[in-house]
Amino acid sequence: MKNGVRTRVLLTAGKQQARRDKATAQRRAEIEAMEEPARNAARMMDVDSGFGGDDVDAAAFILPPGKAGLDPSHEGGECADIQAMLDTVQARTRAPDPRTRRDRGENEQHYWGLQSERLADAYLEFSHRHPCHLPQDFPPPIQQDSDSASGDTLGTLDFWDVSGQKNMSVALQAGHEYLNESLLQFGYLASSPLRPTTAFSIQALKLYRQAHRTCPRFSIEAYCRTLCHVLNIPFPTYLPVQFSHSYDTYLLINRIVDRRVDAALGRNEPNWHIKNSCPACFYALEDEPALKFSALVSMDGNNSLRRINASMHGQRRVDHLDTRTINSDWWLTAGDVDKFKHEVQSSPDVGGDIPNDHNNKESVDDEAQNGEPLSKCRDRWKNAGPEERKRMFALFEETGVFIASCRHRLVVAGCDMIKSGEQYKYPFAVVDKLISVFGSRIGCAYDIGCEFSKSLANSSLAGVATTNRFRLMCGAFHGWAHNRGCQLDFHPLYLPGAGNFDGEGCEHIFSSSNDLARATRHSTKFHRRQAIEEHFNFWNQDKYSLLSTYFTNHYREAQRRIRAYSLELTQLNVKLKLTAADLEADLVDERSYFTQLKTGISLQSNIESQYVNALVRLDTHTREWDDARANANMALSGPGLTNPVAAAHGAQMIVDAAYQNLQFTQMNLVFLETSLNIQRRWTPEHLDYKRYHQENIATSYHKAVNELERLVVLRFSELAKLSVGGLGYKLRRQILKSMTKRSKTIQKCITRYNKEAARLVPPREMVTWKQIADINFLGNFDILRDVGLNFEVQPWAQSKRRNAATAYFKIRRSQEEIIRLNVEVRRLRTWIADEDSATRAAIAKLDATNPILASELSHRWALRSRVNRVHIEQLDKLAKTPGFTGSSTTGVRRAQAMPQSEAPDDGVPFTIPIPIPLTVPSTSPHSNNLQNNTGTPRLEIEQDDGGDQDEWQDCEDIMDDGDGEAMDKLTDFLLGISV
Repeated sequence: MKNGVRTRVLLTAGKQQARRDKATAQRRAEIEAMEEPARNAARMMDVDSGFGGDDVDAAAFILPPGKAGLDPSHEGGECADIQAMLDTVQARTRAPDPRTRRDRGENEQHYWGLQSERLADAYLEFSHRHPCHLPQDFPPPIQQDSDSASGDTLGTLDFWDVSGQKNMSVALQAGHEYLNESLLQFGYLASSPLRPTTAFSIQALKLYRQAHRTCPRFSIEAYCRTLCHVLNIPFPTYLPVQFSHSYDTYLLINRIVDRRVDAALGRNEPNWHIKNSCPACFYALEDEPALKFSALVSMDGNNSLRRINASMHGQRRVDHLDTRTINSDWWLTAGDVDKFKHEVQSSPDVGGDIPNDHNNKESVDDEAQNGEPLSKCRDRWKNAGPEERKRMFALFEETGVFIASCRHRLVVAGCDMIKSGEQYKYPFAVVDKLISVFGSRIGCAYDIGCEFSKSLANSSLAGVATTNRFRLMCGAFHGWAHNRGCQLDFHPLYLPGAGNFDGEGCEHIFSSSNDLARATRHSTKFHRRQAIEEHFNFWNQDKYSLLSTYFTNHYREAQRRIRAYSLELTQLNVKLKLTAADLEADLVDERSYFTQLKTGISLQSNIESQYVNALVRLDTHTREWDDARANANMALSGPGLTNPVAAAHGAQMIVDAAYQNLQFTQMNLVFLETSLNIQRRWTPEHLDYKRYHQENIATSYHKAVNELERLVVLRFSELAKLSVGGLGYKLRRQILKSMTKRSKTIQKCITRYNKEAARLVPPREMVTWKQIADINFLGNFDILRDVGLNFEVQPWAQSKRRNAATAYFKIRRSQEEIIRLNVEVRRLRTWIADEDSATRAAIAKLDATNPILASELSHRWALRSRVNRVHIEQLDKLAKTPGFTGSSTTGVRRAQAMPQSEAPDDGVPFTIPIPIPLTVPSTSPHSNNLQNNTGTPRLEIEQDDGGDQDEWQDCEDIMDDGDGEAMDKLTDFLLGISV
């Protein structure tokens, strides 16, 4: 060690000789100190070694007597003792494994793949013998013979079950190649394919699968900890990893069994599960009534199920390679999506994401295209998006999912959003899938369907979408946040054939899948995909079991709406004296009005307007200067003056400030008058002054409208955040506090708006907090901005007439809803009958060829048949409900998956909504019975048990008139609606 640095000394020849001489001298001294017998023995050792007494080199390496080492031999047992000591040392040290984690994972999946089919056979055999999947006792272990090809030997495993944990030895059973086959024979599955140390019971694995189904937040670690607590066992940290391996294999076995069952039922053709995912939507019958839309679906993206890129944890860490895949016909691959990535090029003005991450949207010119009114819908949502979300994509590998669902909220298509926001390539891919599978006349709701329809019309799918009459619309909730012109063309309320479709099915699905995010955020790509597949499959099963409940609730809701809005329409029509044709014409006129209206009008800020503003400021500052001088004189001369110096100083400051403002305004006026070459200053009576003063008032009015709209949009954006599951208490309190503060700001903004509205000529109607609090009011901001197209004189712009139109269209949509529900009820009845006969025939066939698979199919059919029996009971109750106009019989399925010839062609492009004519009822429209001879639903006016008694009083007064004029007008109007 030299200066704190360890150095290696190389001995030269001279130093080596000196050390040898030293060692020799030391040995001779030790020999001389010995007794005579010992000295003689030392000399004899030198002679036996062949060295002379003077051989210094030899003497240096020969130990003196008493210091000689052990001379081992096999006969004396020393070699066996040394080997035992070496084995003990080696057992304490782990030999280095040259394989990487990726290699071990690849090998494990390879061996699982080799035995997966045999494991499925063993699982089916165990399920056949023990349908409840209870684990069985193992027989005494037997030693396998040496000729076994599997290489699995006798071992000791830890067995985990919900009833206990035990450690015991097992051996390969006769006729099995793999140890896991033997374990499955007794209801256990190991965590490793070849030499496992831990095994879990099928019952424990099944229990977690169903628990995770009902509570997606329930993680594997939480389940393992629960299991340990129940069994009163300390929690081993390795247990969740071992359980995860067994659970992956358990799901793999179930997927293999699913494929075998599908093959037995004839359900293994491409896209079979998509085409039959919802019988009510896609199981079309031969003799059913014509529908405007063959199917109604919704699509949307969600960023909760994003997965963090593993490289973000450190520069050297990479994502673990997992080559396992899950094939399903409803899931789109990255290749299916990326073929549309060049359909729309993002423009420089589109930056970041909107709340639902609609980034990289096509930039559509702010001017109207093809006569369509200008749309600010996308900007309205994008402006409310937080900046942090716009920079998140580098952190995540998958940034969410994009799905499509039918109107009964069953998932029919989906894909991953990869390292991006909700780009247009994702809805393009989903639209392509929907058209290729379901065919023509699909109505599809998308929260920005108005903007996306323009991009779709300019894409490679334009011809296919037009030919198949694919119709985009907005969701009912998101639609009210769009501008009024957009609502008239894309809101379901104004689209004939949409019924009471809300178009927000994906939002309901995401409210459940959001709970899955915690378990998938840091998982591998395969485990995330597997969890999503499991969740949506279970979701579809649950929604299928609720179809009859859906029919019952929506049928009652449609009848309630018809009753309630018929009453409201009756009350309004007593004075308005409208017909159904008048309200339909109002819709056409309003569309025409918004075609001419340019949203976002900004009056040109020219120099004349600045000059008029300067004149107004001059008048204001002159009054302020006069008031300041008068107040100063009063303060200095008034009674009670205690400190004249301080009072004089304060008054002087106020006067000086007022004078400076006045002087600056006068200088600005001189500059503007010189620029405009004005010889004589304008007065309020001057014509140009009046003109530009009104423009300035309109500009201030527009600023007040824009600020009010911004605050309202932000308020509803925060309301949406409050509905997100799993929101922390502190964040929820922060959002509520922000909303409380913003509500006060909105109230101040309402006051400012009302002030500016009163200055207009003619004055605009004042708004109240009650109006602003309704999300439907968002669509009226474009009307509020109009100051030049005589909005007030339009017949449809009258408040009562607009209310009448809203009630009228809600009645029409409810009538269409009942017609569609009648069709769907019969489809479900037919599906249940066909499924029952097909499944029973498959079970009978399998009983002769594959009884074990027949047992599995029978076990599954037991649950399905119970669900179908509940459906039949619910549908029978619905058929007995007063006002039900559907059929209780079954039908025959069409040869094709979707009908190709339904509602008659109106000769108008598919993007233009055309009303559906309804049949005139055969009896009096004010009858209490909704059933008529033609099977068409009619309007019913009767008192609702849950309604307001005062609300029905006006209608009863009209009905009491009998054959009076009011009664005749009411009858004519209701007949006009039905026509």
